[in-house]
Amino acid sequence: MTKPRYEVETEGADTWLVIRIPISLLPETITLGLGDVAEIRRDTLTRREREVFDMIMERKQNKEIADALHIEVRTVKYHVSEVLRKMHVSSRAELWFVNE
Repeated sequence: MTKPRYEVETEGADTWLVIRIPISLLPETITLGLGDVAEIRRDTLTRREREVFDMIMERKQNKEIADALHIEVRTVKYHVSEVLRKMHVSSRAELWFVNE
């Protein structure tokens, strides 16, 4: 049986979760949990943003991330803001809550 496909599409400042469901599936058989949504959002991160995301999840501070990735702290701040934006959260604490 074909599974639903989940995609994230962006249009300007808007981001859409698109679910493609085969007609053969009945609506009552389809569920999407918060963990699934977080995973779909993580798929939109670039390689570097995913590295920063992983270090944020390890509770590392900007300076520690910068040292580990050999980049400037201001570059880390940019990546952190992009991660938060793409994950639709406003803080590291909210990111930890949604992804743990």
